[in-house]
Amino acid sequence: MNDVKRGNKSIKIRSNTTRVDADVVPAFEYRIYTGSKNYDSSYVYHDGIKFFSDSGDLIVNYPRQHGENGNTKNTQTNHSYKKAVRLLKKINYELNEDGYIPSFLVECLAWNVPNSVFTQNYTYTNMIRGALYHIYHHTKNENAHLCDEWGEVSELLYLFRGHSKWTKKNAEDFSVKAWNYVGFD
Repeated sequence: MNDVKRGNKSIKIRSNTTRVDADVVPAFEYRIYTGSKNYDSSYVYHDGIKFFSDSGDLIVNYPRQHGENGNTKNTQTNHSYKKAVRLLKKINYELNEDGYIPSFLVECLAWNVPNSVFTQNYTYTNMIRGALYHIYHHTKNENAHLCDEWGEVSELLYLFRGHSKWTKKNAEDFSVKAWNYVGFD
């Protein structure tokens, strides 16, 4: 079937006259327990998903929390956060046909930029400049400790600790390349 193609992490289904493009990810339910109990003595947990890529990597994600947190930040920034994420992802893809870094990492980097960068800059140019500067300043070698607590959008996993296949250097390099691509001084 030409409309279905298996990728490393998802099954890609191409659109036709009766359906839209879709990525399907077969996954298992995954829970992380907090150690606390509810009023009915059941344990409190965060629900997520878990799957293995074709290359053998274990992927754990929390899509519900990711969506809720992203929507909240977008509301808090007068809908500038998601616009900035789209612009940063576009720049990322312009740097390399497949993206210089994974788009998920781009979104997580933007998540860790303070809301004020998105609300106090009145042009997209200044907003992107502020976001890239924040990412660079907090990930460059001598300041790398400043992003030790950065998390994924779900706020349930650290961005640069433990499980992560990304490094602070990846983030710093992206911010420099994006800055230069856009032509900031």
